[in-house]
Amino acid sequence: MNISELGEFNLIKKIKDLFPSVKSPVKLGIGDDCAIIQLRDREILISSDLLVEGTHFKVPPFKWKDVGKKAILANISDIAAMGGIPEAFTVSIGIPPDKKVSEIEALYLGLKEAASKYRCQLIGGDTSKSDSVFISITIIGSNEKNFSILRSTAKPENLLCVTGTPGTSAIGLEAILNGYPPILFMSYINKHIEPHINIPFARGLSILKAATSMIDISDGLISDCERIAEESKIKIVIEKDKLPKIGIQQPAKSFLKEEEEFYILHGGEEFELIFTVDKEKLTKIEKIAKETQTKLTVIGYTEEGEGVYIKDEKGTKKITAKGFKHF
Repeated sequence: MNISELGEFNLIKKIKDLFPSVKSPVKLGIGDDCAIIQLRDREILISSDLLVEGTHFKVPPFKWKDVGKKAILANISDIAAMGGIPEAFTVSIGIPPDKKVSEIEALYLGLKEAASKYRCQLIGGDTSKSDSVFISITIIGSNEKNFSILRSTAKPENLLCVTGTPGTSAIGLEAILNGYPPILFMSYINKHIEPHINIPFARGLSILKAATSMIDISDGLISDCERIAEESKIKIVIEKDKLPKIGIQQPAKSFLKEEEEFYILHGGEEFELIFTVDKEKLTKIEKIAKETQTKLTVIGYTEEGEGVYIKDEKGTKKITAKGFKHF
């Protein structure tokens, strides 16, 4: 069997099986948005992400500064998904020898600009010769002891919630790659290039211990719901009529390759938050959303069982992710 037959997530499972347990001070290993190291009364959150030229981005149509922004924001989003505070990061980068200095400088300026908004500091890294540009970031965050929100702790009879409007970033990516008129797609393009990472809302959930599980939408709403369902060993039911609508208007709609529902359910790199909550705590969460100016939508619920299902007027059926897969 080769890697393409095994698939990305099954590969991760195989790696996880090789390292089945962790020891103190490691509290949580492979399988969530961040690993956790317990140090006295603080939890240290650690995550890493890799961007490879030709796989994750191409220049053009992207600009090097935008690549830098996206690289660090994807990592900051992992910290938000645990309800933590981003603190510092390292960058290891592979660079072709004929790459212009100004291009790499622009990439790092993008990193700096985006990271500074979240008070996250560059503290080191490495450089190497490479055939194409790759950027590997390791981010360090923190949280109070036992306050981090995991993927694996959802319970049956929870409500399923989402922030923002999933699908907008995916439309922005399609517009960039296909050269759609910027005047029609600028709001979508901006959402893709520089997504807002909602640290204040995520921190509110953490401090009040209001969410039973959480993940950020990096691979698509359905794909990331599958991860909560698998890690928590529960069934997730999404109510189709409750999904937040993008409201794509003509003539923009005529350019798109898919219907609006596809982008909402399967669009990746949204970096919005999906989380589950006890019904009794919904009022508290709605208050946090109002205080942080966060769009919040209850889109479904959890049950005993497994997998992700979508419910409409015709009934309830299982749904599988159709978004981007590496292998």
